[in-house]
Amino acid sequence: MFDQVELDRELFAALGRVDAEIARAVRDDGCGWCGGRLHRGDYPRKPRGALIAAAGEAQVVRFSFCCGREGCRRRTTLPSLRFLGRRVYLEAVVLVASVIALIRDAERGTGREVGVPPRTLGRWLGSSHPESYTARSRS
Repeated sequence: MFDQVELDRELFAALGRVDAEIARAVRDDGCGWCGGRLHRGDYPRKPRGALIAAAGEAQVVRFSFCCGREGCRRRTTLPSLRFLGRRVYLEAVVLVASVIALIRDAERGTGREVGVPPRTLGRWLGSSHPESYTARSRS
């Protein structure tokens, strides 16, 4: 059942379009600190999609802006539907892997199904004892 879970290019293209719309709205509003004009200064990313989102690994740019007003120059990094903060895994991978883990009694075989290490899954699920999570997932 879960071995067929794969997030396709269409999903990531749609998420990229929504991120671009958010970027346009933020740029039009100007700098949040001084109201100055924002200039585009994107961040390169090397996201990991594990086994379920290889198509998402092509998403290599995180939209960001820099204030053009002298004396301010503050950066504005936007919220994103593709990236989960500064983490290396795509947001969709974190969500799908967490759901699969919960469905599979929160641990059995999930790491192998999605290609994410058990300790990482334990952190995503908020496990208070990642070591015990690793030990149980090996059985």
